[in-house]
Amino acid sequence: MRLVLVFGRDDPARVRFAVSPLWETLVALRVLLEPRRRSYHLPWLDLVRPDLDRLDLWPLLVLSPRTGWTPDFLTPAPAGPGTDIADQLAQVRATAPEQVAQEVRRSLTERSGEPAPEAAWRLLDDPVATRGVLADLLERCWQLLIAPHWPRLRDLLQADVLYHTRRLGDYGLERMLDDLDPRAHWTGHSILIDGPAAGRHRLGGAGLLLMPSVFVWPDLAAMIDPPARQGNRRAVAARADPAFGGSGPPPRPDQSRTA
Repeated sequence: MRLVLVFGRDDPARVRFAVSPLWETLVALRVLLEPRRRSYHLPWLDLVRPDLDRLDLWPLLVLSPRTGWTPDFLTPAPAGPGTDIADQLAQVRATAPEQVAQEVRRSLTERSGEPAPEAAWRLLDDPVATRGVLADLLERCWQLLIAPHWPRLRDLLQADVLYHTRRLGDYGLERMLDDLDPRAHWTGHSILIDGPAAGRHRLGGAGLLLMPSVFVWPDLAAMIDPPARQGNRRAVAARADPAFGGSGPPPRPDQSRTA
């Protein structure tokens, strides 16, 4: 299957990179849902497992189906290079209640395989309370699971951004976009992404936000919904490249990065 992101006249001027600590936090939880598929990260999981026992993760996990839709408001697009976890959590807490309700309902409805458990529908009873519970839980997950490893993760992600921006400067936008990932191909007016999703989407002037990610590896994730708030929402979150252009898995969070 193939997802097509079509560039318009203004979109190349709005391609940018960003690092999202909140994205890493949420995607790290998928190791819990797919441990066999993401076995490379199991050493990290072993390290943080004592802290996991202190968290009631079900509200986040039930909104992160293995095959389905996860609410966008949980991972707001970074507004710029200085965006940190506090900024992103503030954006989550500022989400309009009607958006929370709409996206939670969509997540509970748009999924393959097992339907959402009956208890999960209680998240729609009070969107404001649900928003607070999810934001607080994301903050605790960050503090316990990601923050202790963040200096190494951030260094890796920023080095990957630096590698691609140098490719942009040395060879131009066309070459940089074509080298993002083996599953993403630049055609001159579109990016073709091979994967489980299919469809054709026009960027429509929103541009493209590119986010390297450690925990999304070995996948390539594409978020294609229109922007709900400030910042480009259509984004491709590729795996972080450990050799800054080489191949192979990224260093695990439990390891020091060497280059």
